[in-house]
Amino acid sequence: MPQAIVPVLLVSAAASIGSSVYTGIQAEKASARQAKTTEAIGEYNAKVHRNRAVGVQQQAEFERQRIRAKNRRLLAKQENQLAKSGSSLLGSALDLQNDSALEAELEALSVTYQANLSSNESLANANLTKLQASSQASGLRSQGRTALIQGVSQGIATFGQTASSIAAQPSMTA
Repeated sequence: MPQAIVPVLLVSAAASIGSSVYTGIQAEKASARQAKTTEAIGEYNAKVHRNRAVGVQQQAEFERQRIRAKNRRLLAKQENQLAKSGSSLLGSALDLQNDSALEAELEALSVTYQANLSSNESLANANLTKLQASSQASGLRSQGRTALIQGVSQGIATFGQTASSIAAQPSMTA
């Protein structure tokens, strides 16, 4: 091989090495951006779940207050009817009021229990969503590092092949 071809080989090898490394760097940057986006989406979805949990608790509080207010009105109505009939709050009339109050409180507690279940489920989903996004982002970052390493490795291999080709050429010294 003529001596004039050696610089051409070196320039070609340098271009190939640069291209390989550049491609690896760009792939790594793209994976990092994608990982960041994945984490942001995961955080947003987790926030939606957390907001739902808060909404469920607020709705349950409203419902508990509604049930208790309804019960107060019912008890007042019962007392009024008993007073009109000339009865007093003794015996079965008192039992009726106690049963009504107990039933209403059980209904309010049931609302609380159901809200807690639903709220806890939403919070668990929020945590799971965030963990899944974090795991996926970690995988994307690993892919990016792998692409960078492959680009550098390919560049090194190209350099080694070019160096071997040049070294294997007979010397043109006379």
